[in-house]
Amino acid sequence: MRAKIMAALICAVIVSSIATFASEGVSEQSATKVETEVRDYNPEQGTGWMTAKVNDTSANLEYTGSTKGMTGTMYSFEGDGFEVNLMFNKKLEAGEEMDENAIIQIEVISSNHDSIGYYFTKKSSKTKVESNVLLSKEAPEGIMQGEFSVTVPSADRYVGDNKPGILEKLEFTEGEFCFFE
Repeated sequence: MRAKIMAALICAVIVSSIATFASEGVSEQSATKVETEVRDYNPEQGTGWMTAKVNDTSANLEYTGSTKGMTGTMYSFEGDGFEVNLMFNKKLEAGEEMDENAIIQIEVISSNHDSIGYYFTKKSSKTKVESNVLLSKEAPEGIMQGEFSVTVPSADRYVGDNKPGILEKLEFTEGEFCFFE
């Protein structure tokens, strides 16, 4: 009788362990699925997103709008710890990767503890913007979609309450964006 009870308990423990292991696997799959779902490649007008590794730390930003000016259109994004405004080179063409000066101006305001401050760079006769952009050929009309990387140095001046960045530069790598103006 004792042997039957022990065998039943051992079976119960094994079944419980298998159920726990299976539910952990489902949780991991759900987390991956949620991350993928955040990346809507067909956003509604006025919405969108940007993801990147900023100095090897993942950042997710939301598209907040654009401002047209004499030199181009400034696109704005906000996320936990970062505000990013950037302007692409007018010579960018979908399907053709553009290096240096693909982004002609980028401004980053960081409230992230590790990089707090103001970072800025702009193409000029003396300054090249270390950047790389590849626009997607498959993006539906009206949607800007692509991949990018850019190095943004610490700014030399104060802007409002934003002090120059505490790091020499911020490196945006593995960047991706998709938004609909």
